Amino acid sequence: MNLLDHFSLTQIQTLRLHAELHGSVKQDTALEAKIEISFSPGKVADADLLNSYQIGAKIICRGILQGGSLESPLFTVECAMNAVYQATSSSALEYKVFHANHNSLIRQLYPLLQQKTQSMLKELGLSQISLPLDLVQSSSQTKAESAPADPIQIH
Repeated sequence: MNLLDHFSLTQIQTLRLHAELHGSVKQDTALEAKIEISFSPGKVADADLLNSYQIGAKIICRGILQGGSLESPLFTVECAMNAVYQATSSSALEYKVFHANHNSLIRQLYPLLQQKTQSMLKELGLSQISLPLDLVQSSSQTKAESAPADPIQIH
C-alpha cells in the first residue's frame, strides 16, 4: 500500500544536528564512510492532530581514513527529525496499517535528511563525501528500518 495516497506530510521538526571533526582532512584525502539510516513509525501524542502518525528519521555518517578503524572515527555527522503525516480522507487507517506500510514514505523523507547531512559534511570541509540523492528499495525489501550498512568507500 502506498501511504502517499492516504497521507500528506504536515510537519517536519529537526531534533538533532550534530557534526564533529577530530583532526584536519585535506580535500584529496581518501576516506571511508559508514552510513546508518533508520526510519521508525510512531503515534502522535498531540490530541489536536487526529488521524495523524509520525515517522522518526535518523542518519549517522562516521568516517575514517582509508584502512582505518571505526572505533576512532575521524568525523561523525548526525541528523534526526520527526515527520508528521495526516490522513487526507475522513476514513483513517489504523496504526498497524501505517506501521506495516510506512516504507512507502521513506523516499519522501530521505532527501530531507540527505540535504541537511550533506550540508554539514561540506561545512566540515568534507566535500569528497557524497551521499546518494535517493534510496531505491527493491520489491523484496520489506523492512524500512535499515541495518547498519557495510562501509562505503569514498575517494
